[in-house]
Amino acid sequence: MADTQVPTQPTTPASRRGLISLIVVGVLLVGGGWGVRSSFWLQDRLLKDRDRMALEGIAASEPNNYIAQFHLAKRRYEVRQFQEATICLDRVIQANPKWDIARYNYGLVLYQTGKTSEAQLQFEQAARLNPNLSQAVFMLACLSIARGKIEDGLTGIKEAIRMNPKDPHFYWGYGRFMIEMNQMEEAIPSLKNAVALDPKNVEYHTALGEAYTLKGEAVLAKQELDLALAINPEFAQALALGGAYYLNNGTGADSLTKAESMLKKSTLKKTLIPGQVWYYLGQVYTQQNKPQEAYNAYHQALKFDFAGEVVYFGLANAARKLNKTKEVAKYQDEYERLQALRLQIPLLAKHVRRIKDDADAHLTLARAYRSMQSNQKALKHYAEYLVLRDKDKVAYDEANKLYQKVWLEARKPLPDSVLPSLL
Repeated sequence: MADTQVPTQPTTPASRRGLISLIVVGVLLVGGGWGVRSSFWLQDRLLKDRDRMALEGIAASEPNNYIAQFHLAKRRYEVRQFQEATICLDRVIQANPKWDIARYNYGLVLYQTGKTSEAQLQFEQAARLNPNLSQAVFMLACLSIARGKIEDGLTGIKEAIRMNPKDPHFYWGYGRFMIEMNQMEEAIPSLKNAVALDPKNVEYHTALGEAYTLKGEAVLAKQELDLALAINPEFAQALALGGAYYLNNGTGADSLTKAESMLKKSTLKKTLIPGQVWYYLGQVYTQQNKPQEAYNAYHQALKFDFAGEVVYFGLANAARKLNKTKEVAKYQDEYERLQALRLQIPLLAKHVRRIKDDADAHLTLARAYRSMQSNQKALKHYAEYLVLRDKDKVAYDEANKLYQKVWLEARKPLPDSVLPSLL
């Protein structure tokens, strides 16, 4: 019997095309394997965990490697080399102007160098490139608040929270601003959200403790401050508030000793309230009957612009115990002047709302607000006064000096702790 031949499959144009397609795909995959090391995502993954020295070397040998420049900027930011970080990010933006995260990071670095307006432009660019970049929305909101656009800013922070409800920093930022506005009913729930999302963050516990303190809930305040100090026993703001707790609410025989220890530690570090810390320390020394130490502490409070009537009252009493007769009279007079101004402000404010062209009342109000360190209100009334009496050089010089101070402060209006990390 003859062998049966199996017929061969004829090669059709369609099957040839399929074979060619498979060969092309294979070539692309092999080629991609060779080129994948230069892809964006892999370079980013390879570089993001490198330390600063390694990235310095890569950036030096490959100056056009903008991904290395991006990560080097982050490492430089971490060690507060802000000017150097701007150089890196400037190169990144030139190479990839549509990278939203690079724009956002550039904004944070520019802000740290005092270039607030330029920083805002970068945040705006980042938000335009990526409308879902909640961090850029948050920073634009914070800058609005710093410039006096409170409602716009708070609305912006709420929008950032809506966009990214799992970011504890947004809740903390909102709570921090509510504390500054003395709205503890709003601050406390927001700060509790921050703590719930990140229970190991010392700043969140400290801010919640501060809000409870200002609301008069001393027990809850102490609980949060104790948690903060358990996380970081050297955290200055928690030490300051803890010292204030023992000064004002402590009941044990060693309360003043604890208050003194914590407050002294916090004076050696950076806090949000340095002048107030020195005032509290002056109060501790006053109660311990240490007039020289109290006198010195109150003077330190003045150096940090904490110059309210209570400081001058404390200085007058300390000077009296030290037999500094002339200084007693000077500080007592200043205390009485500031007290009278404080009591006068509501009446004068009501008066100028009725009689807007009373120049003397505007000038008195301007000086009163300046003494109370309400600088924006002071400038407003200086302006009203100088419209009515534009030849008063003394008042003009006062207003100009205050304006320069406010302008310098406004160049960097947010505390560092409000700023999120680089992405």
